[in-house]
Amino acid sequence: MLDTNILISASYWFGNPKKIIDYISDEKICAYSSNELLTEYNNSIMRDFGETIETSKKKTDFFESILKIVEPIQIVIACEDKDDNKVLEVAVCANANFIISGDKHLLKMNEFEGIRIVTAHQFIELFTL
Repeated sequence: MLDTNILISASYWFGNPKKIIDYISDEKICAYSSNELLTEYNNSIMRDFGETIETSKKKTDFFESILKIVEPIQIVIACEDKDDNKVLEVAVCANANFIISGDKHLLKMNEFEGIRIVTAHQFIELFTL
């Protein structure tokens, strides 16, 4: 399960988030998101990176095409930053093994309901072993 900040990093910089997207594109791993998180991504890149509606839609459509989209049905209230609960909801719904994030509130949790919460760097280290 990829947090929105991983999608943003992969969109603008080379590094571990981009490697993870490449693994997903090459069907080496499977990752999840939701329509709500993709909307958050779309709004963020328009607001913070000056993307036009057209270019932001193209980037969002790309992620929608490679990620498995789930719609959570369980409400989770577990993170000190309430906005991060939607990430946990997607991970639970998807029965994910990992949440990959750069968010300090999520990372501080280390795990949630057996789902490991790791940075992109930590995931790459685990994945390439």
